[in-house]
Amino acid sequence: MNKIIPILLSAMIVSLSALVNPVEECGENIKIQFITLQKSTIETIKNQDYKVINTSKNTEINEIIKQMNQDMMGIETIEDREEWFLAYKDIVFQYVKWFGVPQTVFDVYTEEEITLICRAVETECYDQDFMSKCNVASVIFNRVNQEGEFGNSVIEVITKKNQFAYGRECITKSTILSIMYAYEIGDTTDGCVAFRSDKCPIEWYNWEYMFTDDAGHHFYK
Repeated sequence: MNKIIPILLSAMIVSLSALVNPVEECGENIKIQFITLQKSTIETIKNQDYKVINTSKNTEINEIIKQMNQDMMGIETIEDREEWFLAYKDIVFQYVKWFGVPQTVFDVYTEEEITLICRAVETECYDQDFMSKCNVASVIFNRVNQEGEFGNSVIEVITKKNQFAYGRECITKSTILSIMYAYEIGDTTDGCVAFRSDKCPIEWYNWEYMFTDDAGHHFYK
């Protein structure tokens, strides 16, 4: 995963200040303040009436692209992917007035769907590392993209009997960032659609074993 990513304008655009306290104190109901912060941040940017510059006809924008790529290369020394992702989004945010507001996971899924994805990732990877959370989130997105094989919606995919656990309602910032990373940066499992944490057969149903992550989940596709 430690490759140079030049300009991924499909990444989430959120300033670091908006990530300081993304989740309220845990209560009976899940409350993800991050979603509200994200929406307000995007609206603030849109209200600035920025115009996207035609990159093919403007010399200045080529210099801006060059500088942005240099900034991206500068954060490749960050080994922790969660820290890297925060730095990445901060850079993209700085250049939004030139490139406009890219599509985010919050533009594609409803608040209910995002909340359920977060609950599933938090439950399946409770107290686990960031990349393990990204892996579970990637499996969810991969299943959703299978066009009905595992369900016709996020809700169906996650709540289908004997598939995902999603009991936890206290969502950490790391979990929220992991679903953003998995959707906006890319699949961290190379197409896996299943995982298990007990046995590790070479074949499971019609799937083939691919790898085991630090959380002890064995992934299949």
